[in-house]
Amino acid sequence: MARHIDLAARTVSATLALADDGRVRELNRQWRNIDTPTNVLSFPATPPPPRASRTGRAGTRASAHFLGDVIIAEGTLAREAADQGIPVADHFHHLVLHGLLHLAGFDHETDAEAEEMETLETQILADLGIPDPYASSVPIERRSALPAPKRSGTAKR
Repeated sequence: MARHIDLAARTVSATLALADDGRVRELNRQWRNIDTPTNVLSFPATPPPPRASRTGRAGTRASAHFLGDVIIAEGTLAREAADQGIPVADHFHHLVLHGLLHLAGFDHETDAEAEEMETLETQILADLGIPDPYASSVPIERRSALPAPKRSGTAKR
């Protein structure tokens, strides 16, 4: 990830937790008012760091920063990997990366944001030898005409 984006801090950390679908559903309901489980939730630390930059180096860099928490639903992770016919480990890496990018300030609320985030995810996963998770997805420009996909969430504390 560090080769692709520049964070304001020299050292960043985050907490990663695995939870069952029931617990993730509770968190999703509590923090996002969505009463369903999701595959990954991100809880940015307060205050969030400046949005990461994809190009160039940031000016003044802090020495360390806690980004926040990433919670992955184990059951949903396994089901989605099976449904997509991909290794659970590959999907796990993707969800961890997706959650970390949310903590770094990236989002997918608009088509442009989704395209930027998905391109970045694809590049970073390729560096890890993981195939493009969006290769069979509907092109971004056609998504607005389709029912909203089940996307991971970012919760505000």
